[in-house]
Amino acid sequence: MNVTREVITDLLPLYFSGEASADTVAMVDEFFRQDAEFAHLARRMGDVREKLVGEVPPPEAAMEKNALKKARDMVQTRNAWLGFAFAYTLVPLLCYKSNGQWWFLIREKPEVAEIFFFFGLLCWVIYFFYYMKLRKSGL
Repeated sequence: MNVTREVITDLLPLYFSGEASADTVAMVDEFFRQDAEFAHLARRMGDVREKLVGEVPPPEAAMEKNALKKARDMVQTRNAWLGFAFAYTLVPLLCYKSNGQWWFLIREKPEVAEIFFFFGLLCWVIYFFYYMKLRKSGL
């Protein structure tokens, strides 16, 4: 069987990573003995590949911790905005009974009720912004 440089080039990543079978290693070594120039070039490229792979640092534990803290903070912020949204939306519906008469905020002070509804709407918008951001990130 005639083995070409292209076939050996395809096998070089397996050869240099140590994952090639014994037969493949023997075939590549035999080809290197027959073509010394290609063997020299391939070994130089293998050394460069090992240096490049060796230079990639592993992810730091601090990076993972920061990512987890950021995700937790975003969830807590989203939940806080949800609480504000419910509170500001429901405040205008406050009522109580005094001297046999019911007092409703929305009826007695509609301008104050509108302000609370506006802030409630604003809180809902901010809550949905955080909701969509977290949903997009997969949390």
